[in-house]
Amino acid sequence: MSSLGDEALIALVRLDREKTESVNVTSSKLKPALESEPFVHISVRDLLTGASVLHGAQELLVWIFVLRESHMRRSKGFLGSMAVTNASLAPWGVSRFAKRRAIDKLSEAGLLQVEKHGGRNPRVTVAVPLRERGRSLGERVRNTT
Repeated sequence: MSSLGDEALIALVRLDREKTESVNVTSSKLKPALESEPFVHISVRDLLTGASVLHGAQELLVWIFVLRESHMRRSKGFLGSMAVTNASLAPWGVSRFAKRRAIDKLSEAGLLQVEKHGGRNPRVTVAVPLRERGRSLGERVRNTT
C-alpha cells in the first residue's frame, strides 16, 4: 500500500475551488451551434424530372430554387403559391429571360402551376409533391421531350 495517510490521499484528489472556478464547465448535452452555408436538399428524382424538360444551367437553377423555396415554406407551415422574383434569382446567376423560359417549360410539363398577372412576378406552386407522383410522372415528362 501507500505510505501516505488517509488525509494525504484525500488532499491529493480534492478539488481546489480557485482552480475550478476559472474552468468553464458545460453540459455534454449542449452542442455548439454549427455555422454552415445554405444548402439544397432535393431528391435525385425531383432534380432529374425538372432537368429532363429544361435546357441549360440557368433554367435548371430556377427549378432547384423553386424546389428549395417550396420545401422551406412547407416546413414553416406556409402553403400556396410563391412569387419567383428576378431579385431572388439574381444571387443564383439567373437572368430574367432564363427564369421566364424555365417557368414556361416547367408549367407545360405539368410540374408547376403558374399564376401570371401582367408584368408582375409569376406566382408558382409545385403542382403535386413529386415523390407522390411516382413513375407515371417520369414517363409523362419523358414523353413531352
